[in-house]
Amino acid sequence: MRCCNLLRPLLFLLLAITFVLGAEAKSISGICVGVTDGDTATVQTADEDKITVRFQGIDAPESSQKYGQESKEKLSSLILGKKVRVVVIGKDHYKRTLGHVYVGKLHINAEMVRSGLAWHYVQYAPDDTELARAQRKARAARNGLWKDRNPLPPWQWRKAKREVSGGKAERRSTPPDGKYWVSKAGKIHNKSCEAYGISPNGIYTNNPQGVNCKACGGTGR
Repeated sequence: MRCCNLLRPLLFLLLAITFVLGAEAKSISGICVGVTDGDTATVQTADEDKITVRFQGIDAPESSQKYGQESKEKLSSLILGKKVRVVVIGKDHYKRTLGHVYVGKLHINAEMVRSGLAWHYVQYAPDDTELARAQRKARAARNGLWKDRNPLPPWQWRKAKREVSGGKAERRSTPPDGKYWVSKAGKIHNKSCEAYGISPNGIYTNNPQGVNCKACGGTGR
């Protein structure tokens, strides 16, 4: 009986090791046959399956957003037509494969952020120190979108577009005189901001009162 008691901890240890090895991240290899934008691509495997890959932990400017085309071109130069390895994290709500993409030893997710043509998507990768470090370097070097003083994150840009398409806001084609746009909530946007003129129920004014938009800087630009 004493022998069994001594062996029991060893058995638990062996089971734990087996579980960890079995939980090793799944990888997919193939050729990149298409690039949708700066954070989404199509990979064709040896089995001829085409997999849409959404790059984990980054968010690139949308195609119709400033720097969107540059971001797509950068990603294309890095992976299009090349053999890639995708370390799979899971699926997003669009059923796309989420993963970290590599060409050889080059981590493409981090490279896009280092180039200043994608953001570290902190909401979905809060503990990714590599991406955080890459963004600090890109910002310090003023790479890509960081050439702008207050670049608009794509998640904020998409939110503003949803408000417009949902009928909650409408941008006037020819806005009246007004250096600033102040939303009903009291947020101040300047003319460089994607939200200028489209925040719900706002006013154009040269003498704004409220809180400066964090994206464009408002009156503090």
